[in-house]
Amino acid sequence: FKILGEKMKNIGYTLLALSSVGVAQIANAELRDAADFEAAGFTFTPTLSASIGYDDNIASAPSNEQSANVYKLAPKLEAKTEFGDFLALDINTQAEKGVFSGKGFNNYYDYSFGTGLDFRLSNKQSLEFFYDYSRGHDPAGSPNATSATLSTEEFRVNKGGLKYNLGNKDSIARLELGVNAEGKRYKESSASTKDFDADQIDAKGFFAVAPKTEVFLQAISTEYDYLNNSDSLDNDDTQVFLGVQWQATAKTSGSFKIGNQEKEYTERSPEVEEDETVWQLGVKWEPKSYSAFNFGLSRELDNGNGNDVARTEDAVDRLTASVGWEHNWNDDLKTNIGARFVEDEYLGSGTARDGIEAETVGFNAGLEFQVERNFTISMNYSYTDKTADPANSTAAAIAVADAEEFSQSSAVVFGVEIGL
Repeated sequence: FKILGEKMKNIGYTLLALSSVGVAQIANAELRDAADFEAAGFTFTPTLSASIGYDDNIASAPSNEQSANVYKLAPKLEAKTEFGDFLALDINTQAEKGVFSGKGFNNYYDYSFGTGLDFRLSNKQSLEFFYDYSRGHDPAGSPNATSATLSTEEFRVNKGGLKYNLGNKDSIARLELGVNAEGKRYKESSASTKDFDADQIDAKGFFAVAPKTEVFLQAISTEYDYLNNSDSLDNDDTQVFLGVQWQATAKTSGSFKIGNQEKEYTERSPEVEEDETVWQLGVKWEPKSYSAFNFGLSRELDNGNGNDVARTEDAVDRLTASVGWEHNWNDDLKTNIGARFVEDEYLGSGTARDGIEAETVGFNAGLEFQVERNFTISMNYSYTDKTADPANSTAAAIAVADAEEFSQSSAVVFGVEIGL
């Protein structure tokens, strides 16, 4: 791994040595007692997270890296209530402020609001509704950045959906039918080519073949409409899966599905199609009640980058593998480590990145210490390295591939989460 060799301003070497177990983000600790309180029929859960960290390549740049101390503050509030046995309401809001010392171009302020309603129509029928609004950002130098100029690009996202459930955990067969919509809009006019709307229908039928095992058939249809790029990335995405989910024992559970994904770019002449066999595997193994391993493997077709009319690529054929281990050493101390590998192949004849194959390797490690039931401190470290092979040996192709490469180390030297 690349060594964190630069001095940290205002942070001592002792804390920097401890940061060999962290990531530069707000610590997501799990409070044993988040200090809930009751008011007006609701159960309120307020929490506050804060961290001091360091990042040696804040713009994910292939060269001339810029480093900074990173300070983050994130309040959160969740409220829940039930109206009898048939209706439950969940409301949550959170915000996060990030400040990069001496590198104000990467500072940000994100916030979100969400609500969910669960209607129990009968013993075997229910409706679930959700709506989320968020304001976020693409960091300076991120793969989604529209401009080479170092600055964040702010956006807002509206998401909503409705899901109907027929059957319950004791049913031999059950059905889930969901309708979802999403809209994303960028604040900067230069980034408006990334604005899109998406409408989705997701149908999933389950059949119990054993007390703790179900096979299922799933069909997902999504229509993507990019608003300001001459319809070049508009596509109809269709996915069909056959899968199984299980809890073989109290120690092992997971799911696996395999199927076909097809993207049809219907607004082009002639029409363009991308078609792949895709799959998703997730397994959790708990050899002990205090220790758990998570394994993941997937392949999918992701949308291309919609940051310009010329299109960087149409789609991305992505293979992802991950492994993680979480261990509770005692009631107060928990550690976690993980590794992730992503292989991307950029697709789209004539586009800037067509044929480039990129590999990203990541590692993270962290610890949490429960000082009190509603007070946790943590430290984290993460490392990411991305390499890319050009589509051919021309100077232009090599330059495009080189621009994709970077390495980055980041750490939370001291993070806290408090139940207020």
